[in-house]
Amino acid sequence: MLIQLLKNNDEENVIVQQKTDMSRTVTFSYLAPEKYKVKVIYDENGNGKWDNGSYQDRYQAEKVAYIPEVVKVRSNFESEY
Repeated sequence: MLIQLLKNNDEENVIVQQKTDMSRTVTFSYLAPEKYKVKVIYDENGNGKWDNGSYQDRYQAEKVAYIPEVVKVRSNFESEY
């Protein structure tokens, strides 16, 4: 899986990205106090990026999910989702 921390805007600019498996905790340290979105990409082939599907080659695009709430980061703040 790829966990991406995104700016809270329509462009979804990636601030930081971490690769992980289901058993590991992901930590984003030293963030500026702002609002962020979290995006999860299920990287099935392990290449470190989202791959679109191909009708001709008969494979689906990799799945993507978002944490439904906006994460508000404050100074000296810890949170778990």
